[in-house]
Amino acid sequence: MIATHETAALAYRDRLESGMKRRLAPPPRLSVAEWADRYRMLSSEASAEPGRWVTDRAPYQREPMDALADPTVERAVLMWSSQSGKTEVLLNVTGYCAHLAPGPMMMVQPTIQMAEAYSKDRIAPMIRDSSKLTHLFGDPTSRSSGNTLLHKPFAGGHLTLAGSNAPAALAGRPIRVLLLDEVDRYPSSAGTEGDPVTLAVRRTATFALRKILLTSTPTVKGESRIEEAFLESDQRRYHVPCPDCDALQVLQWRNLKWKDLPAPVYACEGCGSLIGEEHKHRMIAAGVWVPMNPGAAVRGYHLNALYSPWAPWADLVEEWDQAQGNPLRLQTFVNTVLAETWEDRGERVGTEGLAARREQYPAEVPDAVRILTAGIDVQADRIEVFVLGWGAGEESWLIAHEVVTGDITVPATWAGLDDAVFRPRVRSDGTPMAVRAVGIDTGYATELVHRWAKPRLGRGVYALKGGSEPGKPLVTRRPTVNNKNATRVWLVGTDTSQDLLYGRLRLVRPGPGYIHLPEWTSDDLIAQLTAESKKTVKVPGGYRKRWELPRGAHNEAADCFRYATVALALGNFTPSRIDRMPDFAPPAEADTGTTPPEIPEPIRAALAKQRPQPRRGGGWVKKW
Repeated sequence: MIATHETAALAYRDRLESGMKRRLAPPPRLSVAEWADRYRMLSSEASAEPGRWVTDRAPYQREPMDALADPTVERAVLMWSSQSGKTEVLLNVTGYCAHLAPGPMMMVQPTIQMAEAYSKDRIAPMIRDSSKLTHLFGDPTSRSSGNTLLHKPFAGGHLTLAGSNAPAALAGRPIRVLLLDEVDRYPSSAGTEGDPVTLAVRRTATFALRKILLTSTPTVKGESRIEEAFLESDQRRYHVPCPDCDALQVLQWRNLKWKDLPAPVYACEGCGSLIGEEHKHRMIAAGVWVPMNPGAAVRGYHLNALYSPWAPWADLVEEWDQAQGNPLRLQTFVNTVLAETWEDRGERVGTEGLAARREQYPAEVPDAVRILTAGIDVQADRIEVFVLGWGAGEESWLIAHEVVTGDITVPATWAGLDDAVFRPRVRSDGTPMAVRAVGIDTGYATELVHRWAKPRLGRGVYALKGGSEPGKPLVTRRPTVNNKNATRVWLVGTDTSQDLLYGRLRLVRPGPGYIHLPEWTSDDLIAQLTAESKKTVKVPGGYRKRWELPRGAHNEAADCFRYATVALALGNFTPSRIDRMPDFAPPAEADTGTTPPEIPEPIRAALAKQRPQPRRGGGWVKKW
């Protein structure tokens, strides 16, 4: 049949009317879970189970997601374990709001770098593979129409990603939907502006139907933002029925049994029957969220990894067993698996246990050592050097403690430092080993330290500057050069490095992370290693624990241990790399530079005016 002009016109009109009806039709009335089941696609590079999203895979996600579409719910809190799907909840809420409840949205990550990585690794694949979002956002890799890594506009709104450490991003344009991820990793203050969560929440004040979601695995008791927010909520916990007696209960670690059993089983709190993991999915599908603090205005959800379909009980048991005797691993397990805060039973390391571990090495350098690093602390009348040896699993040995005495404004003192640091140490077979990475504190006599460190960068000498702001990484990967000599300076997370050192000092059995002390270690050095303790102090936005040094105490040894550990990280000597190293790896040939020339008179005069500090207390915690 040949279409006439009239029939072609009628067909065009029908298509036009049909398109207009689709465009003018109200959006479908869907919950967030229903939206995800219909439109969300999981990407292969961001999910172990790529393909269409299925909420029934982890049914406990349904209510927390749908709460964000409930007009009576303004704020929700997720204190969840890792591997439980809280990231997917955030992504589903993001996609739902962009499609069916458009408006200005913001997602805050702990740092700008993490926000950028989240945008590339999570947001972009979701937009690309979910056709409804592809239509709304356009090409996620395009920079047209204002589409950038941290700002993605769509019809009726935009998605902005920010770091909690960037106050300008947190105090800009109004936001209706605010998604705060991993809030326990946020700094106590965004620059000088105050608590980053408070700053971000203020941006939602102009919207009557605002939505605020806080998520995180918890950290330390008394310092955890997510725990504080959860305790102010209605504290919902997921109750599942026993397959034998139907008693509703919260899955708890204490009820998991595995000793002398072929596989872990769960003991019902009602009838005591042992439940195999093959029943887990059916139990979770029949579960229900029960508020333990009913009446609170905020919705709160707590979930541990026992519920997760992606965390087999046998794997969790293995992780638990491996954590025994290692406080750092045990804290990680409590935080990320049980989704509970860590309460340290002893914030200070005792000297008795360390004194008892002193041992006689078979040689200056034990055979298990694969690499040497050094930490340096500069004083007014001396320079202290500690050399550490590292083996498999970052097990370490104190190898040497050198003290270069003399006026630090005299070049000969710095020449003595070269000998103290780079003089080879000998193994039992006569093989010499040289220090491969060095961390030196720039907090005192800064310009002199810069002048010594800069020409020795080729030999692994790193100038370090400490900062006591919590939540910082052990060390930044990119140095700053904003100083007179253009010396590269790496910023160190003081609290993080102190937590690492004290966690390792608490280990009682040789193995990964354990610190060996030679027989010549004095009681004074042990006292310096254990001098600091944690105290709760008031900071903008609340309270936090901070390492403090008692008046009159000294901690040069602890400082140098931390600098040597940071040097190991900056030298990229990862545990796997150390394990693969041969018994002896000679140092890379490099120009050590010259000792500092005669000290300029302005510097000499300025140092002469300073009060001598033969035993400076406080370390880098007090200096910054």
